[in-house]
Amino acid sequence: MHISILDPFHSETVIKKSRFLVDLIPAQTESQAREALAAIKKRERDATHHCSAFRLGTVQIREQSNDDGEPAGTAGRPMLTVLQHRDVTDILAVVTRYFGGIKLGTGGLVRAYGGSLAEALRQAPLVRFIPHIRHSVVIPYDLIGAVEKAWQDQPYRVTEREFAAEVTWTVDVPADLVAAFTADLIELSAARIRIATGEKLDIPIPLRAEAK
Repeated sequence: MHISILDPFHSETVIKKSRFLVDLIPAQTESQAREALAAIKKRERDATHHCSAFRLGTVQIREQSNDDGEPAGTAGRPMLTVLQHRDVTDILAVVTRYFGGIKLGTGGLVRAYGGSLAEALRQAPLVRFIPHIRHSVVIPYDLIGAVEKAWQDQPYRVTEREFAAEVTWTVDVPADLVAAFTADLIELSAARIRIATGEKLDIPIPLRAEAK
């Protein structure tokens, strides 16, 4: 399982007359992260700094940060620390600064860059990628009602239904529930329901949905 973002997210804040623009970009490779950073620099070509941090991968995580001219350790590193604390990956974070004429000092810069990114992550539609196993389930018509009732409170995702002599459902099941899913169907149907296991896939579940 890992936490990331599906679509780019943008937010802005003003701290002592300096504008801080935060961009969160989904990225799975360093080349994607570099291209996204270059695009933001082009879009905000008049900005003072474009500080960045990224985390890539899920098993062996690659990390990098850049202060882009701010005093060493006051921008990119605090941003990377925020990404680590939120445990997000496959993401590029860019904080673009338009200097407002008031110096923030070392501590102020750390709080501004880290804090603006932390607030953006609180607002952004983050998702958790949950490992699932896709199943093909063949159900006799007289058992459909019983199956639907049994699944009312289960996190199974029916993605496709085909109707013929019997009903075939394509169902994505969380990997840690596969054994229970299979056992329950066999017991419910006295082994009349046929189950075939298919591909493994990671399904994004909104974190806000988890919290409900």
